[in-house]
Amino acid sequence: MNRLRNLCFFWMMVLALSPSFSVAALKSKPAPQFPDIGAALNVSDWSFRKSVVISNSGPQQLELDLGVLSGAQRDFSDLRLMREGEQIPYLVDPATLRRFITPEVVATNDPHNPAVSRWIVHLPRPNLPVVELHCDTATPLFEREMTLYETRRYGDSGDAYQQTLAHEMWTTTPRSAVKTFTLKLNPSPLTDTLILEAHNGDNPPIQLNHFQIVYTATRIFFDARAGEALFLYYGNDSVNAPHYDLNLVSTQLRSVDKATAALGPEEILKKSWSVTGKAGKGGAMFWGILALVVLVLLVVIARLLPKSEAQPPK
Repeated sequence: MNRLRNLCFFWMMVLALSPSFSVAALKSKPAPQFPDIGAALNVSDWSFRKSVVISNSGPQQLELDLGVLSGAQRDFSDLRLMREGEQIPYLVDPATLRRFITPEVVATNDPHNPAVSRWIVHLPRPNLPVVELHCDTATPLFEREMTLYETRRYGDSGDAYQQTLAHEMWTTTPRSAVKTFTLKLNPSPLTDTLILEAHNGDNPPIQLNHFQIVYTATRIFFDARAGEALFLYYGNDSVNAPHYDLNLVSTQLRSVDKATAALGPEEILKKSWSVTGKAGKGGAMFWGILALVVLVLLVVIARLLPKSEAQPPK
């Protein structure tokens, strides 16, 4: 037994003294280094920013929340990750993440028009990448034409119009296995208020419940150190998407383990006009210009009118 113990000890000493052996060799390889410095950038034209909290150094993944999804451009070309006036290169994850939210829903049926049932669906933010609306019912037998739309405004005049987002026929019987109805939106809404209508014909109204909204979430990948003061800027429709050398190692960055970064509260940096806001801005500008024109015309007319002669004293 002692001889066997001595033999094991001998070989352990041989391995320990071997140049090719080290304790670090038994550990997994460290994560590769990725570019974390970009060009300087003046972000005075951006409308919003959020702080980015980094708890662990190294590759990071950050899921964009509803505030960023609402305020940023749909293709995320205006996202800029900043550290002390310099950009931090990032990648947009091409994977599509589905997230569910429960909206506030109000039934607004008109008793004088029982042929149509109507529900107002309130979203937490405008301009969200909503792709589906789900709801279900306890009514066992019906067939209804379902329409989902929103009210938009033209940019120049501010006039309202209805934009259809989804339109399908919903049929259910007592033998139907699936009781949940799914409306696939195309296009996605620009406002935060959706209207769902069911055309009842000569049938009684149906009752809907358990509404859910499905939207597509997006992540970005980057490299950062814990404790850094980082900010994510968004809300600028006049810039193109950035081009970083980080794209050359995109496969490696997507494949390594990543820490999870978090977003802080939103800071409003300047007055922003989203897609719907632009319509409102256009309407306000239209009426402002019209009021100015009317005022100028009144002044001109007043100058052209003959002045009344003063009455002679009696």
